[in-house]
Amino acid sequence: MQYDRIYSIRRGEYLGDALLRAGMRFIPRNCIINKRLPGIGATHLELTSPRKSIIIEPNVPVIESKAKKHEHCLAVMQGVNVAKVMAFLEDNLNENYKLLTTPESFPKIKEAMTQLDIDMYRECFLLFDECEKIIQDADFRSSITLPMDDFFRFTDKALISATPIVAEDERFRDFMHVLIEPDYNYKLKLNVVNTNNITIALSEVIAKKRQAVCIFCNSIDSINSFFRVIPELQDSCTYCSKDGIEKLFLGRRREKSIYITELKRYNFFTSRFFSAVDIECEPPHVSDICGAPQSVIDPKTEAIQIAGRFRNGVKSITHITSIDENLDYQSKEETDRWLKGAEETYRQWNRELETTDNDGKRTLLREAMDSNSYTRFLNENRKPEPFIIANYYEEQAVRKLYTDIRHLLNAYEETKYFTVNYREQMCEVSDRERLAIQRVLSRRDKYEW
Repeated sequence: MQYDRIYSIRRGEYLGDALLRAGMRFIPRNCIINKRLPGIGATHLELTSPRKSIIIEPNVPVIESKAKKHEHCLAVMQGVNVAKVMAFLEDNLNENYKLLTTPESFPKIKEAMTQLDIDMYRECFLLFDECEKIIQDADFRSSITLPMDDFFRFTDKALISATPIVAEDERFRDFMHVLIEPDYNYKLKLNVVNTNNITIALSEVIAKKRQAVCIFCNSIDSINSFFRVIPELQDSCTYCSKDGIEKLFLGRRREKSIYITELKRYNFFTSRFFSAVDIECEPPHVSDICGAPQSVIDPKTEAIQIAGRFRNGVKSITHITSIDENLDYQSKEETDRWLKGAEETYRQWNRELETTDNDGKRTLLREAMDSNSYTRFLNENRKPEPFIIANYYEEQAVRKLYTDIRHLLNAYEETKYFTVNYREQMCEVSDRERLAIQRVLSRRDKYEW
């Protein structure tokens, strides 16, 4: 990415210090900011800036923790209705109020503003924090893009993240790209373990650690599996969503929570805690776990965000992974061709639908247009949705990394955030073989019972 402005930040400084030295008291307007480092106080800067603000955070834990620390601030999420937002606005009309919201709850703010005859597009600065999530989560959480049409209507607005990804949307054409560049060596040491048995590799890694271990894994099933097989994990807690809590319910002895409390000896975190959440504790050992395709870790975004959760630093970071050379993915060129061909076909169907007067043809064309693999890339107006398309490109690029360890190591090198130490650990029994044996034993126990 080419940057229009590059501002340096010194060791121990926060974003506000770097911007002030460049002559700015606020986060600048109409820009996309790569702050490079997590935890340099971007959200705090906006929460304390003397202007009215709406701050969109992708995940609830961040909103709850930030709202408690600041005056004239309301957390808008599930359970907070329009009436409560209106009451807050009426009580704080003369203050520099702050509204922290999830993307899904943003419409409540819009409705409250409309009912109170407040022009939020002119009155408020809109900041979308951890903006890569708009793209990364768009395939399974379409509601995350809900605020984007309104986003572009604000006079003053910005996207920010330590790991931004930007969709190819013409509405970003005039946005300024800003980089906050540290003037010191900020690279972290990272151990990458390539294994055919993640459970054994994980058990050996944690056995060597004497302090708290924080394990980031975006698969409740994998966490369940680790808990059953690794005895040390009895002293653990899993931090996850309410859905994850329900899935873990059968593990009655296991602690689980949607809030981060005092850490246990071993602590599991699912993806809602990968970014933005501040975890204040003695420097722990951190392990990123990925095995199944749906739980892979993106080096250029998720790995950096995970390392940045800990405000007091970390003792060590280890990425334990398996490589599958048969994992399906599309190259960028293949995706380009697929999308182009699909769009041409869809437009052709639409033209035929508009011109034909044959009822049978119209019926089949409507059925074809409503149910096909291209419709997932369209918005409610049947136009290509830039964020869903960008999500698909990102998904394919990340899947490719896990088909060859060289791809993954190169990706880490390109982040400029890690110094990598690599080792391979192949076991006599692989994950697939272990799971196959477990399924056989489980069926046998069932029949014997």
